[in-house]
Amino acid sequence: MSNPYESPNSEHAKPPNSGEWLAQSPGNLEVTTRAVESFFKNEGYRLENGIPSDGNYGIGNNFLRIIFGAFVKRYRFKVNVVQSGTGCFVYVEKGMSGVMGGAVGYAKMKKELGRIRTGVQRSIS
Repeated sequence: MSNPYESPNSEHAKPPNSGEWLAQSPGNLEVTTRAVESFFKNEGYRLENGIPSDGNYGIGNNFLRIIFGAFVKRYRFKVNVVQSGTGCFVYVEKGMSGVMGGAVGYAKMKKELGRIRTGVQRSIS
């Protein structure tokens, strides 16, 4: 079995963690990945590690965030695009907690996560 999310009884991929947020795309893996990557780049994010279909996109400076907390813009999101039959699942979750910025930083992280998820959904539709 080449895909770790495939079950031996199914020819389609299954979501790795059904409790995580996901969006579905009718496109293939390459097209969907390009759309997600383009969305993040247009928003000012860069791929910090991994590959475009399974990596972390971030914006801002981690060092400055530690020193100045919520006064510095710093977000990181884990993105995973998984082929499923004729379409794809796209998972977006926090790549950091937001706690470094205290209560304000946590609230900002939650708001940005919602904004990013909406944007990813629109970019792959």
